[in-house]
Amino acid sequence: MQKSLQGLLQALLYDIYRKHPALVRLASPERWDSAQSTAALWGRRELSDTLIFIARMQHSPVKICLFIDGLDEFSGDHLDLCSLLESFSKSDHVKLCVSSRPWNIFDTAFGSDSLKILIIHEHTTKDIRRFAISEPHGSGTRKLDAF
Repeated sequence: MQKSLQGLLQALLYDIYRKHPALVRLASPERWDSAQSTAALWGRRELSDTLIFIARMQHSPVKICLFIDGLDEFSGDHLDLCSLLESFSKSDHVKLCVSSRPWNIFDTAFGSDSLKILIIHEHTTKDIRRFAISEPHGSGTRKLDAF
């Protein structure tokens, strides 16, 4: 479930509502009104519509920053995922930080501007090399060095 669009949307909406419960009444009034009488599951369409509604709110009472890791591990349609995330990114009060392996679909969707991309391995090469050299091969123990 965690690698599906349904799982991602549920996790995002849960985290947003947990941090900002007042948004439930604004963005999901039907759910709010029926909270006592029903526990119907949310469908993917309702989840995405609700998140898009939150992103497009004219006078949002909150600022939202979403960190989404491992886009390349997503098991659904990557184009649908990019399109949904792009719709969130157009909001003045929603900011995104996403991570992935450098796949063309993500470069196309989010750009390849070096000012907007942080390529982690370019900043950790020395640390990785130092760790690899200090790792005794096959001994089961390792020497920990201060980086």
